[in-house]
This record gives sequence, C-alpha cells and structure tokens, in this order.
Amino acid sequence: MVDGPVVRGTVVEDKGYVFAGDKLIEINLDTSDLRTICMLPVLPDYTYGGISVVSVQNNKMHFVIFNMEVVEYVVDLTTGKIDTLD
Repeated sequence: MVDGPVVRGTVVEDKGYVFAGDKLIEINLDTSDLRTICMLPVLPDYTYGGISVVSVQNNKMHFVIFNMEVVEYVVDLTTGKIDTLD
C-alpha cells in the first residue's frame, strides 16, 4: 500500500513509478508488488512546486523537483542511488 498522496508517475514496460510524499516507489504491474526505490533528497513542496519526470533511459530516471529553485536529479532504478545534475 502507498501511504500518502501520489502526485506524479510514469510507466516503463511492466513497471510503474510513482512519487508518493518523499519517496520514489516502483510498482510491478504484473504482480502489484511495491518497492521503494529511494527517498527523495528534498521534500517537494507539492502546493507551490512539484515534480516532473524528464526521461527514463538505460534504467535511469531523470526528474526535476520544482521548489524555490529547479533541480534536476537522476536515480538508478536498480540501486536507488540518486545524484543531482549540474
């Protein structure tokens, strides 16, 4: 079960990815299994900002968090390692 609001998501093949609160969660669309990929580096201000997926390629998701500033991140969907893009 996903606890809290789900604000954005994307689907890649048989996996769904959703940003729920301060986490990125993977949903296996065949089995409905959930896996937390990572905790987000900052809590998005969903009232005034938000989050948006830029792309998913080579098992890496690029996304942007809009708060007081706009920061782009990349997360490895296998390991959960997250980095900023400068």
